[in-house]
This record gives sequence, C-alpha cells and structure tokens, in this order.
Amino acid sequence: MWCDVSIYVCFSVIVVEMGYWARVCMVALVLLLMAGAIAVYDIVLPAAQIGFVDTCCVPPSLDLGYSRIEEVFGRVISAKFERVGGLGWSYMRPGDVVRVMVDKVPGTGSEDVAGLSFAVEVYVGDCVERPLRILRRSYNDVPFIFAWSITRVGEYYLTGNTFYWVVVLALRGGRVVDWKSVTISTPRPRPGLTMDRAVYRVGETATLSMANLGCIEICTDGILTIYYLDGENWIVARWVKVEPQVEGFCLKPGAMHTWWISLENAKPGVYRVVKTVTTPLGEAAVSEVSFEVIAG
Repeated sequence: MWCDVSIYVCFSVIVVEMGYWARVCMVALVLLLMAGAIAVYDIVLPAAQIGFVDTCCVPPSLDLGYSRIEEVFGRVISAKFERVGGLGWSYMRPGDVVRVMVDKVPGTGSEDVAGLSFAVEVYVGDCVERPLRILRRSYNDVPFIFAWSITRVGEYYLTGNTFYWVVVLALRGGRVVDWKSVTISTPRPRPGLTMDRAVYRVGETATLSMANLGCIEICTDGILTIYYLDGENWIVARWVKVEPQVEGFCLKPGAMHTWWISLENAKPGVYRVVKTVTTPLGEAAVSEVSFEVIAG
C-alpha cells in the first residue's frame, strides 16, 4: 500500500513540471494504473467471498472438569496411544482404529497403583456443540488395551470437520485423580463450485471456480466437462471450449482453482458442471453448479 502511495506521489511531482497536454496524458495513465490495481484486487475478492467456510479446523479445548490431583500418568502409569490407519491424528476417517495400551511404568510395583481403577471415555463434537460422550469402558486393574473403531455419529460427521477425544481416566474411590487424552480430527472433503454469474449470453466467457472449503487437501483431475440439458437428458457440450485443461491438481484448504469457459459457439439452454474430488484418505465428494446461456 505505501509503495503504491509513493509511486502516485512521484507521478504528481512529475506532472507539475509538465505542460497541459502532458499533464492530461500523465493523469490518464495514473488513472489506468489505479484501475488496473483495483481490478487485480477484485479478482482476489471472490476467493475471499467463497471463503474458507469450514472454520472448525483447530480442535476446541476439551474441558470436562477433571482435575489432575495425583498426576499418576507418567509416574506410575503409562498410557500409550496408537492409531491403525489414517495419516496421523489430524487425518483419520471412520473405520480407522484407535488403541490405548495402559500399564504400570517399568520399575513400579502393585503397591504403587493400589486403589486405582481406570476408565476410557470417547467424546465427539465440533466447534459449536459441547462434546458428547458416546462411549465409556471401565477397568479395575492394569494392564489393559482399549481399541475403538472411529464411527460416524449422526449429524456430527455430516457437518464438516468432526473431532473425537479419547480420554483415559485414573480414579481413586470413584474420583478422577488424573487423565490423559488424544484428539482425533476427521475432516471431510468440501469442494465448492461457483460461477461468476448465473446467466450468460452466447459469445461471452464464463468464469468457473472451485474452492476448497474444508480442512483437508482435495485433489481432482483438471479436465473439465460441461453438460448440456437436451430435453430430459444431460449430454456433453463439446461445442464449448474450456481453458486451462490440466492433468490434475490439488487444493490446500482455502485455495481456489479457476477455469474460463468460452461460450462463443454455445447453444442457448441450461448447462451443468460436475466435479469429483478425493482426499489423501481416499474419501470422495461431489460438487456441481449450473448456469444458463441465452441468445446474444
């Protein structure tokens, strides 16, 4: 911004030293440069408006009201979390397995864990609703292994990014004296297709954008196929030209890719674009958008 201001100040100083017509031309040039800068910013604005819709990418803190009175984990008790499947705790999916192995710390004896009992709880939630407990298992002694397969939980998994918390509790006389947890994220692919307008005239150029509205990278082939509604059937509109056609690409969360569709030879009618994307976890999602072309 300060760079732009300094440039325009310099232009103003030069203009003062010029004749009338030179000043007119210079002012016109400055206005064109300003318009160009504004146009560049306008191109960026739709990406911001499409937005990074799924803002629930960072897990909220889990506050269950438990206290660490004795802090037995790491001192007399070990709790090791393992995952089977997924791409790390931040990229897991329904069907992947979480295992927790709880045992005494080597070198400690039974007297060190006397009076302790244990429980494992599983919670599900997002950035809006309070975490909901969906599972609890109790254990009277160590060692024990807890295994749980991540499952879809109703509306939570359908709304976007869902978090699961697996919590190991150490209890004495039924009161929690220490706890340890791991947070699991199960982001869903969320592509968003948008057109710069809903209606075009024959001969115009349409702009189609696909944004990654989710919390995980999405990938797709770059080939864009346009369909035309011919009666009751959708047929490939081979008469429209799309640029650029690339082999494939991936979008980080919040990123966007744009195509330009030439409607020079388009037939009036309704058109549709359908794109399928996948995540590194292999999950797929489909997004589509329609537009209309009228006679020029």
